[in-house]
Amino acid sequence: MSIFHSEVMNLNIVSAVAYLTFKKFEKYDFLNHAFSTRLGGVSVGHFRSMNLSFKTEDRKENIQENQKLFCEAAGFNENSLVKPIMIHGNKIGVAKAVNRGSGDKKLSDFPDTDGLITNEPGVTIVTSHADCPSIFMLDPRKRAIGLVHAGWRGTVRKIAQKAVNMLSNEFGCDPEEIMCCIGPSICSDCFVVKKDVVEEFWKLDFSDIGKVVLNKKGNFHINLYEANKQILLKSGIKEENIITSDVCTMCNKGLLFSHRASGEKRGGMLAMMSLRG
Repeated sequence: MSIFHSEVMNLNIVSAVAYLTFKKFEKYDFLNHAFSTRLGGVSVGHFRSMNLSFKTEDRKENIQENQKLFCEAAGFNENSLVKPIMIHGNKIGVAKAVNRGSGDKKLSDFPDTDGLITNEPGVTIVTSHADCPSIFMLDPRKRAIGLVHAGWRGTVRKIAQKAVNMLSNEFGCDPEEIMCCIGPSICSDCFVVKKDVVEEFWKLDFSDIGKVVLNKKGNFHINLYEANKQILLKSGIKEENIITSDVCTMCNKGLLFSHRASGEKRGGMLAMMSLRG
Protein backbone atom coordinates (compact mmCIF):
# COMPACT_ATOMS: atom_id res chain seq x y z
CA MET A 1 0.00 0.00 0.00
CA SER A 2 1.29 3.47 -0.87
CA ILE A 3 1.47 6.17 1.80
CA PHE A 4 -2.03 7.40 2.62
CA HIS A 5 -2.70 11.13 2.44
CA SER A 6 -5.95 13.00 2.78
CA GLU A 7 -6.89 16.48 3.91
CA VAL A 8 -10.36 15.43 5.06
CA MET A 9 -10.19 11.74 6.07
CA ASN A 10 -8.25 9.70 8.61
CA LEU A 11 -6.95 6.18 8.07
CA ASN A 12 -7.57 4.16 11.23
CA ILE A 13 -5.98 0.79 11.94
CA VAL A 14 -7.40 -1.36 14.73
CA SER A 15 -6.30 -4.98 15.13
CA ALA A 16 -4.86 -4.86 11.58
CA VAL A 17 -8.24 -3.71 10.16
CA ALA A 18 -7.95 -0.44 8.24
CA TYR A 19 -10.91 1.89 7.76
CA LEU A 20 -11.53 5.53 6.90
CA THR A 21 -13.39 8.23 8.81
CA PHE A 22 -14.13 11.89 8.12
CA LYS A 23 -12.33 14.38 10.34
CA LYS A 24 -15.40 16.63 10.32
CA PHE A 25 -17.56 13.95 11.94
CA GLU A 26 -15.08 12.66 14.50
CA LYS A 27 -15.89 15.37 17.05
CA TYR A 28 -19.44 14.09 17.57
CA ASP A 29 -19.28 11.52 20.35
CA PHE A 30 -22.87 10.37 19.65
CA LEU A 31 -21.99 9.40 16.07
CA ASN A 32 -20.13 6.43 14.65
CA HIS A 33 -19.22 6.22 10.97
CA ALA A 34 -16.69 4.36 8.86
CA PHE A 35 -15.76 3.44 5.31
CA SER A 36 -14.03 0.09 4.91
CA THR A 37 -10.83 -0.56 2.97
CA ARG A 38 -9.54 -3.80 1.48
CA LEU A 39 -7.10 -4.36 4.35
CA GLY A 40 -7.39 -6.55 7.42
CA GLY A 41 -9.64 -9.41 6.36
CA VAL A 42 -9.33 -13.12 5.63
CA SER A 43 -10.28 -13.29 1.94
CA VAL A 44 -7.69 -14.38 -0.60
CA GLY A 45 -6.92 -13.94 -4.30
CA HIS A 46 -8.54 -10.94 -5.99
CA PHE A 47 -10.88 -10.60 -2.98
CA ARG A 48 -7.91 -9.98 -0.69
CA SER A 49 -8.56 -9.28 1.99
CA MET A 50 -11.42 -7.31 3.57
CA ASN A 51 -14.10 -8.21 1.04
CA LEU A 52 -17.50 -7.23 2.42
CA SER A 53 -19.68 -7.92 -0.62
CA PHE A 54 -21.93 -10.99 -0.56
CA LYS A 55 -22.56 -10.42 -4.29
CA THR A 56 -19.06 -11.68 -5.12
CA GLU A 57 -17.94 -15.28 -5.62
CA ASP A 58 -15.86 -15.13 -2.46
CA ARG A 59 -16.57 -17.77 0.18
CA LYS A 60 -19.52 -16.73 2.32
CA GLU A 61 -17.64 -17.77 5.45
CA ASN A 62 -14.83 -15.36 4.58
CA ILE A 63 -17.21 -12.45 4.04
CA GLN A 64 -18.99 -13.16 7.32
CA GLU A 65 -15.67 -13.23 9.17
CA ASN A 66 -14.58 -10.02 7.45
CA GLN A 67 -17.77 -8.28 8.50
CA LYS A 68 -17.30 -9.43 12.07
CA LEU A 69 -13.71 -8.16 12.10
CA PHE A 70 -14.67 -4.85 10.55
CA CYS A 71 -17.55 -4.21 12.96
CA GLU A 72 -15.37 -5.05 15.94
CA ALA A 73 -12.58 -2.75 14.76
CA ALA A 74 -14.82 0.18 13.84
CA GLY A 75 -17.07 -0.18 16.89
CA PHE A 76 -20.36 -1.30 15.35
CA ASN A 77 -22.73 -3.91 16.74
CA GLU A 78 -22.92 -6.45 13.92
CA ASN A 79 -26.49 -7.34 14.90
CA SER A 80 -27.56 -3.72 14.36
CA LEU A 81 -26.81 -3.56 10.63
CA VAL A 82 -29.54 -2.58 8.17
CA LYS A 83 -28.63 -3.31 4.55
CA PRO A 84 -30.73 -2.32 1.53
CA ILE A 85 -30.73 -4.10 -1.82
CA MET A 86 -29.25 -1.43 -4.06
CA ILE A 87 -30.10 -1.00 -7.75
CA HIS A 88 -28.47 2.36 -8.62
CA GLY A 89 -31.81 4.10 -8.14
CA ASN A 90 -32.93 6.89 -5.80
CA LYS A 91 -35.29 5.21 -3.35
CA ILE A 92 -34.63 6.04 0.32
CA GLY A 93 -35.80 3.94 3.27
CA VAL A 94 -36.41 4.88 6.91
CA ALA A 95 -34.53 2.40 9.12
CA LYS A 96 -35.83 1.58 12.58
CA ALA A 97 -34.86 -0.77 15.39
CA VAL A 98 -37.20 -3.44 14.04
CA ASN A 99 -35.12 -3.52 10.84
CA ARG A 100 -31.84 -4.45 12.54
CA GLY A 101 -30.35 -7.54 10.93
CA SER A 102 -32.12 -6.76 7.66
CA GLY A 103 -30.05 -7.94 4.72
CA ASP A 104 -27.93 -10.20 6.93
CA LYS A 105 -29.87 -12.17 9.50
CA LYS A 106 -33.01 -11.99 7.38
CA LEU A 107 -34.01 -10.86 3.89
CA SER A 108 -33.65 -7.14 3.39
CA ASP A 109 -36.59 -5.00 4.44
CA PHE A 110 -35.48 -2.46 1.85
CA PRO A 111 -35.54 -3.87 -1.71
CA ASP A 112 -34.64 -1.58 -4.62
CA THR A 113 -33.26 0.97 -2.17
CA ASP A 114 -30.04 2.99 -2.43
CA GLY A 115 -30.17 5.03 0.74
CA LEU A 116 -31.33 4.93 4.35
CA ILE A 117 -32.08 7.49 7.04
CA THR A 118 -32.70 7.06 10.74
CA ASN A 119 -32.92 8.97 14.03
CA GLU A 120 -32.89 5.88 16.25
CA PRO A 121 -29.74 5.12 18.26
CA GLY A 122 -28.34 1.63 17.84
CA VAL A 123 -29.45 1.28 14.22
CA THR A 124 -26.53 1.02 11.79
CA ILE A 125 -27.35 2.04 8.24
CA VAL A 126 -25.17 0.50 5.52
CA THR A 127 -24.42 0.97 1.83
CA SER A 128 -21.95 -0.93 -0.38
CA HIS A 129 -19.39 0.55 -2.79
CA ALA A 130 -16.65 -0.16 -5.32
CA ASP A 131 -16.26 3.23 -7.12
CA CYS A 132 -19.61 4.96 -6.51
CA PRO A 133 -19.66 7.71 -3.88
CA SER A 134 -21.27 7.30 -0.49
CA ILE A 135 -22.83 10.39 1.07
CA PHE A 136 -22.86 10.55 4.86
CA MET A 137 -25.43 13.01 6.23
CA LEU A 138 -25.77 14.32 9.78
CA ASP A 139 -28.06 16.80 11.48
CA PRO A 140 -26.31 17.22 14.84
CA ARG A 141 -29.18 19.20 16.40
CA LYS A 142 -31.94 16.74 15.49
CA ARG A 143 -29.52 13.80 15.79
CA ALA A 144 -30.66 12.30 12.53
CA ILE A 145 -28.46 10.64 9.92
CA GLY A 146 -28.58 9.48 6.33
CA LEU A 147 -26.37 7.38 4.09
CA VAL A 148 -26.77 7.03 0.34
CA HIS A 149 -25.12 5.27 -2.59
CA ALA A 150 -24.69 7.86 -5.34
CA GLY A 151 -23.28 6.29 -8.47
CA TRP A 152 -23.81 8.15 -11.72
CA ARG A 153 -27.31 6.73 -12.18
CA GLY A 154 -28.32 7.69 -8.65
CA THR A 155 -26.68 11.08 -9.06
CA VAL A 156 -28.69 12.01 -12.17
CA ARG A 157 -31.80 10.83 -10.30
CA LYS A 158 -30.82 13.30 -7.55
CA ILE A 159 -30.69 10.77 -4.73
CA ALA A 160 -28.80 13.29 -2.59
CA GLN A 161 -31.62 15.80 -2.88
CA LYS A 162 -34.19 13.13 -2.09
CA ALA A 163 -32.30 12.14 1.07
CA VAL A 164 -32.17 15.78 2.25
CA ASN A 165 -35.90 16.15 1.60
CA MET A 166 -36.66 12.95 3.52
CA LEU A 167 -34.55 14.03 6.50
CA SER A 168 -36.59 17.23 6.54
CA ASN A 169 -39.96 15.55 6.11
CA GLU A 170 -39.40 12.61 8.47
CA PHE A 171 -37.41 14.23 11.26
CA GLY A 172 -37.90 17.97 10.86
CA CYS A 173 -34.30 18.61 9.84
CA ASP A 174 -33.33 22.03 8.51
CA PRO A 175 -31.16 21.59 5.38
CA GLU A 176 -28.97 24.47 6.54
CA GLU A 177 -27.99 22.40 9.59
CA ILE A 178 -27.32 19.14 7.73
CA MET A 179 -23.67 18.28 7.17
CA CYS A 180 -22.69 16.06 4.25
CA CYS A 181 -19.47 14.14 3.64
CA ILE A 182 -19.06 12.57 0.19
CA GLY A 183 -17.00 9.40 0.55
CA PRO A 184 -14.21 7.83 -1.52
CA SER A 185 -15.12 7.47 -5.18
CA ILE A 186 -13.59 7.25 -8.60
CA CYS A 187 -12.15 10.68 -9.40
CA SER A 188 -12.88 12.70 -12.52
CA ASP A 189 -9.49 11.92 -14.05
CA CYS A 190 -10.24 8.20 -13.87
CA PHE A 191 -13.97 8.31 -14.67
CA VAL A 192 -14.07 8.30 -18.47
CA VAL A 193 -17.60 7.84 -19.85
CA LYS A 194 -19.40 7.56 -23.17
CA LYS A 195 -21.64 10.25 -24.62
CA ASP A 196 -24.88 8.52 -23.56
CA VAL A 197 -23.84 8.96 -19.92
CA VAL A 198 -22.87 12.57 -20.49
CA GLU A 199 -26.26 13.26 -22.05
CA GLU A 200 -27.97 12.23 -18.81
CA PHE A 201 -25.97 14.88 -16.94
CA TRP A 202 -26.64 17.52 -19.60
CA LYS A 203 -30.37 17.11 -18.93
CA LEU A 204 -30.00 18.38 -15.35
CA ASP A 205 -29.96 21.98 -14.15
CA PHE A 206 -26.46 22.08 -12.70
CA SER A 207 -25.31 25.54 -11.68
CA ASP A 208 -21.97 24.90 -13.40
CA ILE A 209 -22.09 21.95 -15.79
CA GLY A 210 -18.53 22.72 -16.86
CA LYS A 211 -17.28 21.46 -13.51
CA VAL A 212 -19.33 18.27 -13.77
CA VAL A 213 -18.76 17.20 -17.39
CA LEU A 214 -15.17 17.58 -18.55
CA ASN A 215 -13.63 17.06 -21.97
CA LYS A 216 -10.01 15.96 -21.76
CA LYS A 217 -8.15 15.15 -24.96
CA GLY A 218 -11.37 14.19 -26.70
CA ASN A 219 -12.68 12.00 -23.87
CA PHE A 220 -15.64 12.80 -21.62
CA HIS A 221 -15.06 12.66 -17.85
CA ILE A 222 -17.61 13.01 -15.05
CA ASN A 223 -16.85 14.57 -11.66
CA LEU A 224 -19.26 12.77 -9.33
CA TYR A 225 -18.01 14.73 -6.31
CA GLU A 226 -18.85 18.04 -7.97
CA ALA A 227 -22.17 16.79 -9.35
CA ASN A 228 -23.39 15.73 -5.93
CA LYS A 229 -22.03 18.87 -4.30
CA GLN A 230 -24.05 21.04 -6.69
CA ILE A 231 -27.16 18.94 -6.08
CA LEU A 232 -26.70 19.28 -2.31
CA LEU A 233 -26.25 23.06 -2.61
CA LYS A 234 -29.53 23.32 -4.54
CA SER A 235 -31.14 21.21 -1.80
CA GLY A 236 -30.34 23.90 0.76
CA ILE A 237 -27.12 22.49 2.23
CA LYS A 238 -24.58 25.19 3.07
CA GLU A 239 -21.33 25.03 1.15
CA GLU A 240 -19.29 24.98 4.35
CA ASN A 241 -21.24 21.90 5.42
CA ILE A 242 -20.20 19.84 2.38
CA ILE A 243 -16.96 17.87 2.50
CA THR A 244 -15.81 15.94 -0.56
CA SER A 245 -13.31 13.14 -0.17
CA ASP A 246 -9.93 13.47 -1.85
CA VAL A 247 -9.41 9.69 -1.96
CA CYS A 248 -9.98 8.08 -5.36
CA THR A 249 -10.87 4.39 -5.36
CA MET A 250 -9.10 3.71 -8.66
CA CYS A 251 -5.97 5.71 -7.84
CA ASN A 252 -5.76 3.90 -4.49
CA LYS A 253 -6.55 0.37 -5.66
CA GLY A 254 -4.05 -1.04 -3.17
CA LEU A 255 -6.15 0.38 -0.36
CA LEU A 256 -9.64 0.30 -1.86
CA PHE A 257 -11.59 -1.95 -4.21
CA SER A 258 -12.33 -0.40 -7.60
CA HIS A 259 -14.68 -1.79 -10.23
CA ARG A 260 -13.06 0.29 -12.96
CA ALA A 261 -9.61 -0.98 -12.00
CA SER A 262 -10.46 -4.67 -11.53
CA GLY A 263 -13.90 -5.35 -13.02
CA GLU A 264 -15.75 -8.25 -11.42
CA LYS A 265 -12.49 -9.68 -10.05
CA ARG A 266 -12.65 -7.67 -6.86
CA GLY A 267 -14.25 -7.41 -3.48
CA GLY A 268 -16.56 -4.70 -2.18
CA MET A 269 -16.53 -2.11 0.58
CA LEU A 270 -19.15 -0.91 3.05
CA ALA A 271 -20.04 2.49 4.43
CA MET A 272 -21.62 2.39 7.88
CA MET A 273 -23.19 5.02 10.10
CA SER A 274 -25.03 4.90 13.43
CA LEU A 275 -26.10 6.98 16.39
CA ARG A 276 -24.78 5.81 19.73
CA GLY A 277 -27.26 5.31 22.53
